[in-house]
Amino acid sequence: MNLQCQHCRQINSIPNNAGNVQFRCYNCGAFLPKPVASSSDTSEAVGLIGGAALGAAIGGPVGALIGAVIGVMIGREAKTDG
Repeated sequence: MNLQCQHCRQINSIPNNAGNVQFRCYNCGAFLPKPVASSSDTSEAVGLIGGAALGAAIGGPVGALIGAVIGVMIGREAKTDG
């Protein structure tokens, strides 16, 4: 996982399973912010909206429903780093 130092803007690489360990910046020595656990709720919402918009543009109301379902399925499978 990569974290950016709030003091010098240096990108620091830390282990993914760090737990509650506090890390220091490699460049300036300032403490890095604690990593925030991400959830897939945002990806699902973006998939829902994007799929519905694309489906509505192509197939009307029925296309919007089908696009929304497919968009949620794609958003649920989205993987993010960090």
